[in-house]
Amino acid sequence: MRTLIVDDESHCRSELRHLLLGFPQIEVIGEAINGIDALEKCRSLSPELVFLDIQMPGLNGLEVAAALEELPQIVFVTAYDEHALKAFEVGAIDYLLKPISEERLEQCINRLNRQRITLTTNNSMPVELETVLKTWAEAKQEYLARIVGRKSQRIFVLPIEQIYCFEIESQLLHAITEKEKFWTNYQMKTLELRLDPKQFVRVHRESIVNINFIREIAPITKERYEITLHNNYKVGVSRNYLPQIKDMLEWA
Repeated sequence: MRTLIVDDESHCRSELRHLLLGFPQIEVIGEAINGIDALEKCRSLSPELVFLDIQMPGLNGLEVAAALEELPQIVFVTAYDEHALKAFEVGAIDYLLKPISEERLEQCINRLNRQRITLTTNNSMPVELETVLKTWAEAKQEYLARIVGRKSQRIFVLPIEQIYCFEIESQLLHAITEKEKFWTNYQMKTLELRLDPKQFVRVHRESIVNINFIREIAPITKERYEITLHNNYKVGVSRNYLPQIKDMLEWA
């Protein structure tokens, strides 16, 4: 199983690599030192298994998992205590608690061998990983500070406060900034859970808007409205989502 180790601490990477030498079915093909490096290595090396540290500077492990183009099997690695990790005991996604013991690693490898996650190429997210992301958002109440956007083969880290809106186009979720549009691998329903609800509002089943950049809301018909953002980008408002916009803006 072609394996990538992702951790910002070199001694943690070395210890895990050493432990994995005892498992002939595991071939460590590379290491990544942060989230951006992990995305690049996943794209270039196409690992089947990733040991992914959660707490890293810049992009954390959950943000990396959400932004991967194609999802390998993922094992989260963390220094959190076992009580906090109850949120991660779901499906075929496993976790390892630092410091990693050989016995616990053996259990993990055996579990992964028994229950391989089927990979797809349609950007769909395994239910298990989606559950992890949802549970994490609810348990920790940590909202995204940045997202990963792409243009061609280039990867951009976009501060969340610079995103004017998110919109689905051609089955891909795009992040729109003041002057540019980036495509992402995020899923709308998962992304919505990780955005600060005081800043972002769902206005359509295919659109989320940053209320700080709303310039105008104009009626199109009796039941439809259109939002114009400060960069003149226009977003349609579905009737079903209009009440929550009114509540956020205290619009009588």
